[in-house]
Amino acid sequence: MLTAVSTAWTLVLTADGHLGLSSEGLSPVSASVQIGLSLLAVAPIAVACVILERRRALEALTQAVTHDDLTGALRRDEFLRRGGGVTGATDPRRRSGRPVSVLMMDLDHFKLVNDNLGHRAGDTALVSFADQVRRNLDDKHLFARLGGEEFVVLMTGVDLEGATATAEMIRRAQAENSSAVLGDLGPTVSIGVACSPHGDADLTQLVDCADEALYEAKKLDRNRTVSLTLGEVT
Repeated sequence: MLTAVSTAWTLVLTADGHLGLSSEGLSPVSASVQIGLSLLAVAPIAVACVILERRRALEALTQAVTHDDLTGALRRDEFLRRGGGVTGATDPRRRSGRPVSVLMMDLDHFKLVNDNLGHRAGDTALVSFADQVRRNLDDKHLFARLGGEEFVVLMTGVDLEGATATAEMIRRAQAENSSAVLGDLGPTVSIGVACSPHGDADLTQLVDCADEALYEAKKLDRNRTVSLTLGEVT
């Protein structure tokens, strides 16, 4: 801020043909000095602009590396990296004692959308579902696309009951919105929920347990939520 103010003031004085104050008032300077001072004054602005553009480029690159370019959800690797930082029994110092829950979600009969309506409709369905999930989550929760039509959510401080309630809100909203957009071919979603009551399970255990619950939901004719409690890690 000080650099910007100083630069602006220097530019004003230079454009006016003066450099500063003296006992006799403002002292005029030559044209060559004015040009030199102008270049010196503009230099900090140019450097600031370069730094700003560099920062924006780095942010865009980070976004591209860590987030799915279609849905905006986290990529699988980034989800595992961040999720591993808030779960795990290997480091007792990271245990908060609060519950941690995982939602595994898979769009039902998604292949029918691509086969009958085309991949553009399939992409629209994926984006719509991702937006729907985000509307039911807090910013602190991690939401990722694992691949294809499979998504996952990690919720800290949320027990099995709360996670199941969120899963049901997502499931019902998906059934309503999807049919409104794509009719009978609109995909519903099956959801498996797993919870570590004291947050002492690692992420792999939670994901595997939620995946097992998802498999059970698929066996129950899909468009279901199945919840399982993960045993405490000893």
